[in-house]
Amino acid sequence: MADVRRPGSGLPSRRPAPEPDARKHVIAEYRHAMQQVTCVCGWVGSSESPDGRTSDWSRHVTASRSGQG
Repeated sequence: MADVRRPGSGLPSRRPAPEPDARKHVIAEYRHAMQQVTCVCGWVGSSESPDGRTSDWSRHVTASRSGQG
């Protein structure tokens, strides 16, 4: 009996997910009522933004990008 092949989807095959970049700081957990952010690096702080632009979280990410955090 001949091999029966399923038609292709026309989409490229899936690539495995890339390894996470240890230099990136992303939210691992967010507690809305307390506006508390936990970063994947273990940092915990506030996402509250009294001036509408900066917060503990945004300062953490900025410091981490510049090699300070």
